[in-house]
Amino acid sequence: MDEYDNFVDPPDYPLIGDCYNLGFSSPDIVVSELHTVVNLSMKCYPTIMKIPAVKILLIMNLCVVMIIGVFGNLLTLSSVSYCYVKCKRDFPGFDNHVYILMLHLSLCDLLYCLVGLPPQIYIYHSEGLPYSAHICKILSSVRNLIAYADFLSLATIALLRLHATVKRFDVFCFFKTFEKIPCHLPCPDITWPLLYCTMPWLLSLVIISPILFEWKTPVDWGRYGYNLIFGVCNTVTPKYSMSGISPNGLIYTIGFFVPFLAINISYCCIARIMAAQEDGGGQGQNLSTSSAARQRNLHITLTRVCGSYAIFTGPLIFVQWIEAANLELEAMIAIHTFGFAWYWWIYAINFIVYMRNQDFRDMYRRFLGDVYTNIKTRIKRMSNKNGQNSIYQLNAFKYMQ
Repeated sequence: MDEYDNFVDPPDYPLIGDCYNLGFSSPDIVVSELHTVVNLSMKCYPTIMKIPAVKILLIMNLCVVMIIGVFGNLLTLSSVSYCYVKCKRDFPGFDNHVYILMLHLSLCDLLYCLVGLPPQIYIYHSEGLPYSAHICKILSSVRNLIAYADFLSLATIALLRLHATVKRFDVFCFFKTFEKIPCHLPCPDITWPLLYCTMPWLLSLVIISPILFEWKTPVDWGRYGYNLIFGVCNTVTPKYSMSGISPNGLIYTIGFFVPFLAINISYCCIARIMAAQEDGGGQGQNLSTSSAARQRNLHITLTRVCGSYAIFTGPLIFVQWIEAANLELEAMIAIHTFGFAWYWWIYAINFIVYMRNQDFRDMYRRFLGDVYTNIKTRIKRMSNKNGQNSIYQLNAFKYMQ
């Protein structure tokens, strides 16, 4: 047990839910070693989360997020893919690779809703860990991998929007130091979108590697598993995080701020370029009215998506650092629990934002309309076929008589 002495020790807290002085250096490790996952996690489940009203609120919140997220992202993936194959000419924006990355973003949201949310609902319902610590470690690792890939996908979209805007308006970099260097880059073919979709996953793996592989240098980064203090499959934090250092908080801060800075810088540049073109009458005015309106609506939609990202994921920085704060245990658990309850809405909110875009509404309407027509036609054919069979059977019966 010596190698786990740096992990959070329950005796540091007089009371962890219903858990009194377990005397273990690492509850999560001991759980897996003693094969008493359910019993130990049930005893150490946070008391505040056992309150019936809180329990119902947490479960209902996750269920609503999961229903909207699964249905909305499935509809987005199906509708955009269908319209891309069947009626691409009706949606000129498909020539922009940003739509492919928005599909990738919806895929990340869908995976998080399917992989990350149901196990947590099960924990809330069971008031403890109902499955093995090994499964908990795998689920928390995959969930964090998806989350950071989602963040980085937003940053990739923002950077590509900047490149597309610069190229479309045929302008130079407006920073004075580089104003003589053209911003043109080679037009990407179909292989580039695949690269853009792959890079966020690779970078996400790099971000979570210190915790995933349990690095001990230059500091002990902790590990993924069941956190007995907060009642969630996430990170088991090193003990010295209580003295002002939170490795998990540091990793999340980096994983959040890098995309956040890329998003803000990109959209500030886009806004400045577009404002300059509108004031000076640049080449952008040669675009057709419908094309300019589509580009403007897409820009507004992506800005809203990125704004939602900041609103729902930004507060989680303080939640991730909460273990390093000198707060009462009950306050820490409450902030952590409701902070994540707020954060999880980011995986459902994108669909709501897309619904405000006319192109997306048209794609949803086209896909659902064609599906309804197809189902109605099939049912009508089946009923006609059954009717004909009935007539044949009746005629055969009369002939036999």
